[in-house]
Amino acid sequence: MYPDLFLQYKKLLIQSYIGEFLKYHEIKTIWINGNFQYAYGMKVTSEEEGILKQSDIDKELLKELTKKGKEIIKRLTIDFGLPFLLRIDWGCCLPNSNLCRDYFVNEIEVFPAMVSSDALDHDAFDRLSKELLKKLK
Repeated sequence: MYPDLFLQYKKLLIQSYIGEFLKYHEIKTIWINGNFQYAYGMKVTSEEEGILKQSDIDKELLKELTKKGKEIIKRLTIDFGLPFLLRIDWGCCLPNSNLCRDYFVNEIEVFPAMVSSDALDHDAFDRLSKELLKKLK
C-alpha cells in the first residue's frame, strides 16, 4: 500500500464497532464562544432521511447533553483557552443494562467542517459569521 504515508503518523485511534450507531442518532452539538447554538442528529448511514432536527430530539436528553457540553468546554478552556467554534458529538449507546441507554462523548472537533445538515433548520452560517465578525473587531 503506502507504508511511507503511515510512518508520518505518530498516533492512531481506532474506534470499536458499536452496532447501536446504526439504530440511534449521533447527536451533534454546535458551540460558538462556549455557548450552545444548536443540535441535530445523524445516523451513521448519513442519508438525508437519517437527519434528526433539534426540535425532534428529546428535550431532557438535549438538556443533559448541553449541561455536559458546558462541563467539557470549561475543562478544555483551562488548558487551551476558549474555543471559538466547537462541535461535540454524542454517541448512543454503550451496551449496558440501563433502561435508558447512555449517550457518551464520541468526538470533539475544534473548527469542524460545516455541512448542509448545519443549515437545515437553523441559521448556522449566519450565527457563525456574526460571531466571527465580533471576534475580529
